[in-house]
Amino acid sequence: MPRWSFTTTLTVVIAAIGLAGCPQSPRDSEPVANFSASPRTGNTGLTVSFSDLSTSGAGGPIIAWRWDFGDGNRSSAPNPTHTYLAEGDFDVSLTVTSSGGSHTRTRNGYIQISSPGGAANLGPEGGTAAAAGVRITAAAGALDENVAFGITRVNTQISFNVFETINRVGDTFEITHDAASTDVAASTADAPVQPLELAIPYAEDVVPTGSRVPGKVHIIAELEGGLVVPLLGQIRAGAVVAPVLRLPNRARYTVVYRPDAYLQTVSTAAKARTSVNWNSSWQLSLSPELLRQLTALRLGSVQRPNSFGARAFTSAQLEDTVAALQAGLAALQADFEAVRGRSPRLVTLDGATPVLFFNSALTYPAAIGGIDRVFYAGSPFGAVVVDPAQLLAISTWNADRYAADDTLVDIAFKLDAPQAVTEVVTRAVVDGYDYPEIHVPSPADGASVPFEAALIEGLALYLGQVYGGVEASRAQLDGDYTLLSTPLMAPADPSTPGYAASAQEFFRYLQNRYAPANPVEYLARGTGAVKGLLGALADSLEATHFVTAEIAARQAATALDNAVFAYLGAPLGEAYREFALDLAFEQGEDAILRPSDAERLPLVLDTARFAPGAQLAGSLGAVDGLDITAGLANIPPLSSRVVRLSVDPAAASLSLEFNRAQWQVDARNQGVAIVVYREGLPGVALGANSSELVFTGFEADLGLATAEFYVLIINSSTSTANSVAIAAITAAE
Repeated sequence: MPRWSFTTTLTVVIAAIGLAGCPQSPRDSEPVANFSASPRTGNTGLTVSFSDLSTSGAGGPIIAWRWDFGDGNRSSAPNPTHTYLAEGDFDVSLTVTSSGGSHTRTRNGYIQISSPGGAANLGPEGGTAAAAGVRITAAAGALDENVAFGITRVNTQISFNVFETINRVGDTFEITHDAASTDVAASTADAPVQPLELAIPYAEDVVPTGSRVPGKVHIIAELEGGLVVPLLGQIRAGAVVAPVLRLPNRARYTVVYRPDAYLQTVSTAAKARTSVNWNSSWQLSLSPELLRQLTALRLGSVQRPNSFGARAFTSAQLEDTVAALQAGLAALQADFEAVRGRSPRLVTLDGATPVLFFNSALTYPAAIGGIDRVFYAGSPFGAVVVDPAQLLAISTWNADRYAADDTLVDIAFKLDAPQAVTEVVTRAVVDGYDYPEIHVPSPADGASVPFEAALIEGLALYLGQVYGGVEASRAQLDGDYTLLSTPLMAPADPSTPGYAASAQEFFRYLQNRYAPANPVEYLARGTGAVKGLLGALADSLEATHFVTAEIAARQAATALDNAVFAYLGAPLGEAYREFALDLAFEQGEDAILRPSDAERLPLVLDTARFAPGAQLAGSLGAVDGLDITAGLANIPPLSSRVVRLSVDPAAASLSLEFNRAQWQVDARNQGVAIVVYREGLPGVALGANSSELVFTGFEADLGLATAEFYVLIINSSTSTANSVAIAAITAAE
């Protein structure tokens, strides 16, 4: 995680400097910069509100602001807020700009941040930051950048849910750091990541002697926003010492005693540990209440919404729930290990991979409002954390909506624990490949997303469904559906938030069409002449210097092409062409990705699969001509367009001529495919050596005054954009 610092040196000679700071002398046309802030002093983690007090000059109103907060961070907002995560005295400056010029005011040492608990800088050489009994320890090489940690004892306590007994048995501490990412542990694709150690003290004397064990005594962290998650660690000398791969930039921590909680180990086949192998066991953190919640989830049904509220189960039913979790984890691990797939980037404790079940929210509303708005599973500190109560809330919400409208068959599913755990583990597997930090703008998300987001989200959803026993793609959000007009595996779409999840559909389509015996082989095989998608992509990007998003996208397409061809027997371009044909028009069995897909009429255009700008239209009279090029220039690799032509049925013929000579193919001879449809009739494909299609003897479509033709254009090249030109000509007898 490289960090960059920018330092500007400015020498100013001024006779006297007062509280007002160091203003430049403005001309009458320039604005005059001025500002205030509150609060100006406090401990690390202090959030300061800045107010612009500038006045405009004769040159007109202020149109731009540039704040420098003195700690390397900047803002262009008129009245920003900023959180200081390191101690020190910070100079603050504001530059305002109008059409008449710019003016800067600087206040030296304006913000003063201290850390009564303590602060320390740790770097690649390792060391310990300690205060008030709290320790953050980094072995040599555990960090790949210098990080400033702050530790403060606070009076505000963490609130817990009411589903089980939880006793706070120590002080509460706030820990901050200034790393650019929460992934503080050093990244390396060649060896298991080395975690940091977080030690939080507790009062041993208030915990019964026999209960001073990790299953009952562990750390609880409250993240910004109120989410509460557990950290599992070892008990050492009056402290819980937990391995962590990630740390929020600011969070509160305390130690709790849960008298009913326990650990249960589920084992897989014993084996020797290597850099790409998995642990031989999983350690489940449970309690009787959590196990009842998981059992209600396993036995519940969306056909019976009240079933998710059940809590009275037999011992055998409870044991079967643990067995189901074990079976799901064992199947996933066995398939990855069979192809020598890389292990997930997760922490290890006593030779096992922890999976912690915990009710992380204080309340669980009946109306979720969106599955993307709640935490149901993740690995915020490097261990798997799953919230069964949130899974129940999501499942009940789906059941209630389905009960109110039984046409909503695609949301009539429950989100079970094996599925949620698999999603987190899969994300951690992808994370283990340590792809370059390349981000793609996503206006729909209001932020940028990593170029590998489709692998992270789409693959996680797909494998979660496979190993969770779900036979349908998720249908909760707009981003769950593929737009054929957007390049395959794109991490973002201009108008669809969360679009990376849509990759789940292509993975499921490949499963339906090619039926791989091991669903992760073409994705994660780590050995052989051709590696799976994840490994091949990592190898190609590692060998490429100055990687951009465009280069990464091409490399990803090549890697997936090689994997699909090697393990599924088809070029990627061919697989995409069939995918596009099926989803756009054919609606064949392989395209049944959700229950509602079985009800779709075949040979009818699914307009929802194309963005508005990718659906073109034109009309022709009985004797007419039309050239269509607008909207068909530089069609990206692995994307599609559709043109609707409304033709006067009095015409004797319709001729469509294409600029085939200008089209390019990829290394596997995959290029532009053209198929022309009339709704309800089989498509007519442009021949391999032809540039023209001719239709005769047609009539008006039912209920219309015209004959409707749909030209489906699929650029199945994995590497080249293609421009398509169509000359449409109608003629009389």
